[in-house]
Amino acid sequence: MLLAGAVFFVIALNILCSYIWFVDVVGVKTLPREKIIEAAQSAGLRPGLPKSEVDLHKVENQIMAETPEITWISISFTGTRALIEVVEKTLPKLEDKTPADIVAAKDCVINEIIVVSGIPAVKKGDTVRKGDLLIKGAVAVRENPEEPSTIIPGKPIRANGIIRGRVWYEGYGEAEMGKTDYQRTGAETVGIVCAVGKKKFTLKSVTDMPYSCYEYEEINKKIPLWRNTGFSVEAIIMKYRELKYNKYQITSEEAREIARTRAIGVLQDITPENACILSRNFELLPSPEADLVRVKLSVETIEDIGIITKLIVLENISQEDIPIESRCNYGKAVDFFQ
Repeated sequence: MLLAGAVFFVIALNILCSYIWFVDVVGVKTLPREKIIEAAQSAGLRPGLPKSEVDLHKVENQIMAETPEITWISISFTGTRALIEVVEKTLPKLEDKTPADIVAAKDCVINEIIVVSGIPAVKKGDTVRKGDLLIKGAVAVRENPEEPSTIIPGKPIRANGIIRGRVWYEGYGEAEMGKTDYQRTGAETVGIVCAVGKKKFTLKSVTDMPYSCYEYEEINKKIPLWRNTGFSVEAIIMKYRELKYNKYQITSEEAREIARTRAIGVLQDITPENACILSRNFELLPSPEADLVRVKLSVETIEDIGIITKLIVLENISQEDIPIESRCNYGKAVDFFQ
């Protein structure tokens, strides 16, 4: 019986290994994996079929014909798994030609404006606020002979151009001349709590805190045995470390440098990375407290300030339905910010 069982096991293993039990897809990025599997099933590649009955070349050709998004495909068998490797086509990005204006992203003074398409609404040296129109998304159909600077907007188009402006930012920083330095003494107290499911059991508690000054750290350690189930076991370790502190005074120059560093950190968070910094100005501010130093940092930059805002073309609407301030000479167009 032992010999017969061993022979049966070897025969059954060889028979089972001659079938396809799993179908995997690798190489997809934007294309849904299910679409490739459905195309493979319709071509005759699915779990439960013998490997000898599957024509891989035919399946590859049919998947390529049904899925124009891929440029290369290869199917191979690895044990009981059919592995489908694909390479997606890199499609060129479609240019957005929706009619749109360019408006200001922030308050600034226009330093440079280059119009590629559209009608300029501002010029160098103008002061604009956030949301003001910079380039009108329209074609200039004619100029008034009596007023050459007046341009009549025509067909709506997508505005395009380069607009750079001078923008100012301010950052504040402060520092105390009296400073406290904390250091660990090496003494610590530990508390342990065990969480089993939703219940918690205290294994070691910290009732009376022996330290007047301390830092707290909580460490969670979960046992990975039941990670894939709804049941979990977790150990929560609470550490209390004793600290000693020393108070000392720093000079006004050192406090000023600390406040300056903090002001620079504030500006780094709000200033765009591609902005070109023209000037920096540090100013020492008066402080209501004698041991407090306050610093203001002002920065002037030049940066791109134009953003696209779509132009909505309204059909089947009368001029009376459009607000006077939004009417255009080409009739059925209203631009708005969104």
